[in-house]
Amino acid sequence: MYHKGREAIAKWLIYGGLIFFFCWRPSVSLSQVDNEFWFVVPELSHRGNTGGTPGTLRIATMELPATVTISMPANPYDPVLNPTGFQDIVVNMAGNSTAAVDLTPLIDVAANPTNNRLENKPLTASGINNFGLHITATNMITAYWEVNYDFGSDLWTLKGANGLGTLFYTPFQTVYNNRNIIPRAYSAIDIVATEPNTQVTITLPPGIAASYGFFLTPIPAGGTYVVTLNRGQTFSVFPRNYSILAADRLAGTRIESTAPVAVTVKDDAIASGSQGQDLVGDQLVPVDVVGDNYIVPEINNPNHVYVLATEDNTNIYVYGVDGLPIGPTPYVTLNAGQQALVTVPGGTKYNRITSRVNPLDPAKNFYVFQMGI
Repeated sequence: MYHKGREAIAKWLIYGGLIFFFCWRPSVSLSQVDNEFWFVVPELSHRGNTGGTPGTLRIATMELPATVTISMPANPYDPVLNPTGFQDIVVNMAGNSTAAVDLTPLIDVAANPTNNRLENKPLTASGINNFGLHITATNMITAYWEVNYDFGSDLWTLKGANGLGTLFYTPFQTVYNNRNIIPRAYSAIDIVATEPNTQVTITLPPGIAASYGFFLTPIPAGGTYVVTLNRGQTFSVFPRNYSILAADRLAGTRIESTAPVAVTVKDDAIASGSQGQDLVGDQLVPVDVVGDNYIVPEINNPNHVYVLATEDNTNIYVYGVDGLPIGPTPYVTLNAGQQALVTVPGGTKYNRITSRVNPLDPAKNFYVFQMGI
């Protein structure tokens, strides 16, 4: 991920024992190779200018050519029944080629603040929108969503099948507040369903409350809310009353569904310095895809690495490049849904974070969310 702002925050979501991270050049971002993707575009503050724009879906083919179709299944265009619906976009691509699909005209900006046709925001009392994107291809491709705003750029790498599941936990950074700006900037969890009549159960962590929908309907701290979504419908849940406080992030929220969903997190306009307005976000992977052994790549500044357990009594061990433990052993013990911050010294080539001391120990999978400050 590359930020153009004065205060840059680098963020990686790492899983499955492999490293999937955004490099300094967006063109080399590593995506999941697949022929089907689901995605929900998060709401971003246009900050008096362009905010979530330009918004571009970037696609790359492998050796074989591909016909790529981008659709919005819950809001299809029909000249009579739904003349304002989303018209399918078809892109014919040669092998080993790239394409950029500009969806900026569907996103609100300062000059057109009511242009709400893509970003998942609380437009209705139910909080349900019809904005889920479905991308299919006749051969394998990679895809990512790029927001190229000067002071808050980011990439969301689309994970394909690895991004679909029925059980997720959500990591968030919990050090920096959101910038207090107009329009509002806030953190959120965005969900898109892939099948009809999907029941999604959202369970908040203890002590953390949330809201959803146009009227900011509350979900009590530690409470549970169930929403039913049809194919392509989306839902957003965010800290109570759009709280911008770092302590109110929905870190450790459990999302369980009766059919596969895709989950996106976003943290907009992070106040990382006197003028920082950095953007952090990613499409998550489900619990059955996350790993138990990670390599944390080098960052020149100290690393903030958040670890989030998916099972009770998960011991987390941190080792330096020399193989020696960093901090106590274990560094921390977590139950399912609990998150901890691991501060790793900067300037080291890599560090290893694992839940197993020995290779034959039982695996306990956990999420890792890395930021360099």
